Amino acid sequence: MQVTPYYNSAVHIEYGIYFMTGAGRSSAFGAVSFLIEVPSQTVFNLTFNSSVTTTEGTLTLVIHKMRR
Repeated sequence: MQVTPYYNSAVHIEYGIYFMTGAGRSSAFGAVSFLIEVPSQTVFNLTFNSSVTTTEGTLTLVIHKMRR
């Protein structure tokens, strides 16, 4: 299973979170923090890929505008 961010017209696998999922019931947890520069309006997506069915997920996202 992987969760990968997309912004500034590019996929950023360096900030992705990856888990090995086992057979049957399994769970995974991960956290990543990063600062990005967004010089103009951009689309922000998180892409989720998994080879197993997922029934639940939680995300906390904080966006903070920093002044120059």
